Amino acid sequence: MSTTSLLERAIYTYADVDRLNSLTPGTGRRWLEGYQRGGVFYEPYFVMSRQVLIW
Repeated sequence: MSTTSLLERAIYTYADVDRLNSLTPGTGRRWLEGYQRGGVFYEPYFVMSRQVLIW
C-alpha cells in the first residue's frame, strides 16, 4: 500500500462537492457540518476522524 502526500491530495470546496455529486447547493456543507432548521439541530451525516471517513 502506497502513501499519498497531503500536498498531492485533491482539495474540494463545498460548491465542488455539490456539483460533482449532483447535489443541490449547500447539501455537502450540511452533510459534513450538520445544520439547524426549525429550531432542531441535525447532526452531520458523515463523521470525519483523523484516519477515516465514517458514514
